[in-house]
Amino acid sequence: MKPTLPNVLMSAAIHAVLFVPGLGVAQVNLIRDHFERARSFDPTYLAAIAGRDAAQKATEAAEAMLGPKVSLSGSVFRTNRVEESRNIFGQTVDISRRFDTQNATVQARQPIYRKREALGVDQAIAQESAAENILLFAEQDLQARLVSSWLEVLSARTLVSTYTDAYLASQEYLAEVDRRRQGGEATVQDLEQARARVVQAEALLEDAKARLLIADQALTLIVGPDQRVPAGVSMAFFSALPVVFKSEAEVIEKVERSNYEIVSAKFQEEASKLERDKARSDRLPTADAFASVTKGQNDSLNFIKDEQRLGVQVSVPLYTHGAIDASIAQADANYRKFQAQTKATAFRVRNEALSAFNNLRALEIRLRASDRIAEAAATVLKAQRLGLKAGVSSRGEIAQSMTEMLAAYRDRVLVRREYAVAWLKLQAATGALDFNLLEALQTQMISLQTTERR
Repeated sequence: MKPTLPNVLMSAAIHAVLFVPGLGVAQVNLIRDHFERARSFDPTYLAAIAGRDAAQKATEAAEAMLGPKVSLSGSVFRTNRVEESRNIFGQTVDISRRFDTQNATVQARQPIYRKREALGVDQAIAQESAAENILLFAEQDLQARLVSSWLEVLSARTLVSTYTDAYLASQEYLAEVDRRRQGGEATVQDLEQARARVVQAEALLEDAKARLLIADQALTLIVGPDQRVPAGVSMAFFSALPVVFKSEAEVIEKVERSNYEIVSAKFQEEASKLERDKARSDRLPTADAFASVTKGQNDSLNFIKDEQRLGVQVSVPLYTHGAIDASIAQADANYRKFQAQTKATAFRVRNEALSAFNNLRALEIRLRASDRIAEAAATVLKAQRLGLKAGVSSRGEIAQSMTEMLAAYRDRVLVRREYAVAWLKLQAATGALDFNLLEALQTQMISLQTTERR
């Protein structure tokens, strides 16, 4: 019975315990556990987190620009002054004076009308939303890379197992042909052909081992050292993943609505538009309400001891030597660039999703065909072996049937991997690849292995 994703996820308390053949019950790391490890040191994911945190602080800073500001200033200085006085007769008298002055001023300012700062808040919010979606996209990318690494390991393991059986079978066949040649029942040419089969099987086995080594190393780069794919997981699980979409229109609608990369691009486009509006607002006046209290001390005869001010300050730009116009032109060009980037991103993601969807529909047929071909090849081999006992089949025919069966098994593994990769791409493009899906995958793997043990 093929496993399907549950509609209602099981509790997170399900532990990741799997039966490993030959080892009994052992604690293993499944996909969700690997993902939690990968999140702690994957550079791309950590960069997305830092970008999200920076965007949040930028929003706080932008909002603070519209709030009241209170400042304290003070001064202490010594003055050497020469005062000149003139009497009615035109005579002048210079008087030298020295005195010390201390001032302290507390000033409060509240913006009343600042269009640039108000637009800056909206822009910061848009950039924060873009950063949030970039983080979600980074999570999806990390999940996809992790599951893809699992697929590579599982397909390589299956090929190693298959080619190991082929290598052992070729050795047995070589030994049998050698005995028959010594008895005069086989020729030297038969012996050389048997040896060639051994060499070929050995080469295929070494290639599969190399693929497995590379796949294990790739997984290590994502989840860290000493982490392995559980021994009990099979490729059959991934080939049974369902396709929930019925048409291309449904896929496009889901992509437009839920793809984090497209949503992030739209928010970045909105932020660039607000940046252009900010540049245009530099032509507008600004108005602030302010109040100040000054306390002073001076050892001269006349000075301002205390002062309080309350009022409104209005500033109007008159001439900036073309700086505002240049800033507006630059912001407008950036806005057009982000518009084009959003369209390009949407076009690319839609095409990727449709390609994965159509590929899946074709691969479903190939999956069924590869299963039937593999089953048929195994049946032929079984019949050839029975025929050998009955004296109607030759060992050469058995060897040929073994080769055909191994090729069918290899093709089935590769088709299953191709199907799973296309499925992952479709889930990521439609925004469906998330923590819940990882939990469902993990639950199904545990359930599948439990069923297989029974």
